[in-house]
Amino acid sequence: MSRVEPTIALHILILAAVLLLVVGIHEAGHAVAMRRFGMRPIAAGVGLPLPPVLRLRLSSTFTFTLSPWLLGAYVEPSERDTERIPDLPYRDAAWVYNAGVIVNFVFGFAVTAVAARSTFGTLIYSIAAVAIWALRRLVAGYVLPLLAIPALGITLYGMVLSWSQGQSGVGFAGLVDLVPTDPPRLLSFVGVISIVVGILNLVPVYPLDNARVCDLLLGRWVGPQFLAWFRGVGVALMLLSLVGAVLSDLLAAI
Repeated sequence: MSRVEPTIALHILILAAVLLLVVGIHEAGHAVAMRRFGMRPIAAGVGLPLPPVLRLRLSSTFTFTLSPWLLGAYVEPSERDTERIPDLPYRDAAWVYNAGVIVNFVFGFAVTAVAARSTFGTLIYSIAAVAIWALRRLVAGYVLPLLAIPALGITLYGMVLSWSQGQSGVGFAGLVDLVPTDPPRLLSFVGVISIVVGILNLVPVYPLDNARVCDLLLGRWVGPQFLAWFRGVGVALMLLSLVGAVLSDLLAAI
């Protein structure tokens, strides 16, 4: 009897579950870092908080949102706490902003270590996970900002490569075909996706995590006018990328 191949619907379901897991871990990292400094998240959500949005009031002080723009997630402190973050000592503020990236890398390398097929691979990935977590504030404040430009280059290269192959700029259309279903390879896939999400958040495009840390650094050397320009261009690029990714995915599906 021939083995029945998994359907495309199963691949999409697995991919959606992996993405939700990875972005959930990412946002949990931010929430834990906020609580470390006495900040209480008042809202969180899956998908960018752009209309149409389903809002669920889970308590008198916390709201959860769900939107179809599934290219990200967020956790939001109160307005007062949001204004407090830049006033924290630099390493503390950088940790709050880049905590999600750190958690993605640590989780990604740890999972990859478990899925590795060699003792050497397990050792290397385990060391990477432990080292990043042990040095998390140093990495968040001084290493990750240095990786902003390389991350931008890698991301642009990946987008151009995907477009040249007729795939989505985000790659969802082609990524579905890469989803494994056997446990060892699926575990490795989860680790890779977590690391990729971390790399994407290193891109210095506001309001991504690492861009906020770059914003803190730039604020020491440039005026408010340049910072406003930096943030405005970043938001515009994010919206253009969002629209372009959704349209290209729709065209690929058609």
